[in-house]
Amino acid sequence: MNNKNSLYNEENDFSNKLLYKYSYIKEGIVRIDTPYLDNFNDGIVIYGIQEKNKIIKFTDDGWTLSNLEEMGINLEEQNLNDKDYFSSYEKKLMQTNDIKLIEKSFVLEINGEFKFNEKKLLNLSDKLNLETLISPLIQIIISVYSFMSKFEK
Repeated sequence: MNNKNSLYNEENDFSNKLLYKYSYIKEGIVRIDTPYLDNFNDGIVIYGIQEKNKIIKFTDDGWTLSNLEEMGINLEEQNLNDKDYFSSYEKKLMQTNDIKLIEKSFVLEINGEFKFNEKKLLNLSDKLNLETLISPLIQIIISVYSFMSKFEK
């Protein structure tokens, strides 16, 4: 039993050192604060939403493109996917990982089920899996900020 407690304490210590921070919003929704910053030096945040059909939707909730518009980069939503707003790297990353733009939000949907609730916090394995799964979404957001900052007013 002592070994089990020791392993539990080690896992909690390691989990607390992870760079991503998880916050329960409400049943089925978790906020994921990443260690990365946008062009306003605000942390990049991703929301995980457990859909009823065993799909988990990860989204930036529209913050990336909204921030770019604040920087003076005007994006036309109806042509967003058609125009050359994105570099070839970003287009390839979005296509390969099936990242979509839905109502000016970057969205990554995966099959799976995580229980995001107040009573059952994510365990270390869930957190590491999530960070791996959302890595392409984080990459595209960082890349968009980097690429678009060239056009800043």
